[in-house]
Parts: sequence; C-alpha cells; structure tokens
Amino acid sequence: MFAPERVNPVRKLASVSLEKPSNGLKMCKWIILICLSLNVCACAVTKPYSQGDSDRDMVLVPAGEFMMGTSEEEIPYLAKLYNERAKWFKREVPKHKVYVDAFYIDKYEVTNADYKKFIKAGGYNKKEYWTDEGWEWKEIENVTRPAFWENSNYNKPDQPVVGVSWYEAYAYAKWRVARLPTEAEWEKASRGTDERLYPWGEVPADEGGIYRANYKPDNYDEDGFYHPAPVGSFPKGASPYGCQDMAGNVWEWCSDWFSFEYYRQSPGINPKGPPTAPGRVVRGGSWRYLMVDLRCTFRFAVFPDVRLNFGGFRCVKEAK
Repeated sequence: MFAPERVNPVRKLASVSLEKPSNGLKMCKWIILICLSLNVCACAVTKPYSQGDSDRDMVLVPAGEFMMGTSEEEIPYLAKLYNERAKWFKREVPKHKVYVDAFYIDKYEVTNADYKKFIKAGGYNKKEYWTDEGWEWKEIENVTRPAFWENSNYNKPDQPVVGVSWYEAYAYAKWRVARLPTEAEWEKASRGTDERLYPWGEVPADEGGIYRANYKPDNYDEDGFYHPAPVGSFPKGASPYGCQDMAGNVWEWCSDWFSFEYYRQSPGINPKGPPTAPGRVVRGGSWRYLMVDLRCTFRFAVFPDVRLNFGGFRCVKEAK
C-alpha cells in the first residue's frame, strides 16, 4: 500500500492544472479543502435518460437502509493496512445507519460528449440552471466552458468531463432535469448494504494484477492510464448496483456541504448535509490519488468554485 502525503487547507482559486505531477501530492498546487469547523443484487435495473443528453443508462438504487461511514474500532486496522495516520479516518466516524429513498444514478461519470450538449444548448447563458452564487461567479470569471476543455489529455469524448466547478456540475444536472447526489446516496450506490471496503468488494484495486480502478500506483500509468480513463474502462470495479468508476478516475461532486462532525448529528433518513460550510463534498478518489482514497467511505471537500483536472461528477434522479 502507499502512504500519501497530506496537505493543509489552502486558498481557493478559479482553476488548477496538474499536468506534470511532482514529488508527491504535497508538492502539487491543488486546491483541496479539508473543512474546518443484507446483501444486494448485482443485477442493475436501468432507466433511460429522459433528456437527450446521453444514450446511456442510469441504474436503480432501491430504497432502504445501509451502514454509512467508519467505526472508531475499525480505524486502527485501516491505519495499519494503508500505513496512514489514524486521524485521516476520523472524518468518516461514526458508522451509522441511514435510510435513503430509491433513486436512479448515472452508471458512468458525465463525459465530455455529454457535457458538450449542455454547452451547445446554451447552458452557460441560461440563468435558470444556475444557483445565484454560481451565476455571479460565472459572470465575474467569464466562464463559458470547463477548464482543460482544449487539453488533449482530458477532452476525449468518452473521458469524464473535468475542470468543472460545483456550480457548473449543478447547472448541468438541472439542465438535464436531474441533480447531484447527496453524500448518502453516493455512498450507498458505491457500497451497497454489505459494508464493503471498495465498490467491488474487499480485495485491493490491483489484486492478482487485475486493475479495478484508475488511481495512482507507483508510476501513475501502471493501471493503463496516466490521465482520466474513458468511462467504464474497469468493469471489474463496478459497484453492487452496476455503477462504474465510483472508485478512482475523477473525484465526484456531491450536493452536500462538508463538515467533519456532520455524521454525529445527521438525520437517519435522507440526510442532505449541513446548512452551509466552506466546501462541498467530493467522493471516490481519482487518477491522481492512492488506494486508501478509493474506499467507499472516504470523504473530502473542495471549494465550490475550484476546477480540477481530476474532478468530475455524475447525476441522480428520483425514482417515482
């Protein structure tokens, strides 16, 4: 396993580029904020998208309870397993039972081809898709498309769209008559109900020389990709409900604000996060991150105006 180097909270910026990774994550100028303040069926029930932004399917996550987070008792084991400091897991405690209503979630991360349709439909010019804060940010920064949109390392049609702020992800989802997942919905879609470590189960991402996710091994490209992989490139890494790439590839925006302490006071039914905070939740790890960050329970936070070349999203819809 690999021991990541960690960083302290940093200032927010409009965009970030990590074209040439340096010696460890600590040296990179990225903008991640650590905020202050029973078994399931493997068969995927699918539903076509209702707005013509993609021909791909969404998968159904049925209503019900699951165990969210990590227990204090599990932390010593995890710290030893990943050669990591125990406090790195504290944001995931306590483990608690959560009920979420049924919902559909994208089988894949939103791709550049998907997002291009939003741009062509005038999504950046229609205020009704944006939060007030997001529209103001977009106008001040003169944002008309994702960061890295012209960069050949990131702009293939079947790669996940990157360089999108939370505001842009929110606007795209609203245009599609969808929304961003809550943190609880995201974790259930990734983990199922059997408390597994990774979306695919318990074994490491590279067990038996078979890679189940696009993440950061020793040389970045040992899993076959140095940058974001085309969505669905790791079918053996699918979640219990059939979601692809929920570990690695790109961090995924959730709708919630992030709080270290939220799990200690969150409601047991359809939690939606604290009312406000400095950063929004991101989940899943990415092509730049280590195996410890691929776990279903790992949670991180990013300022909502940050645009990362290892950050994207997927959408959800109500199941009615």
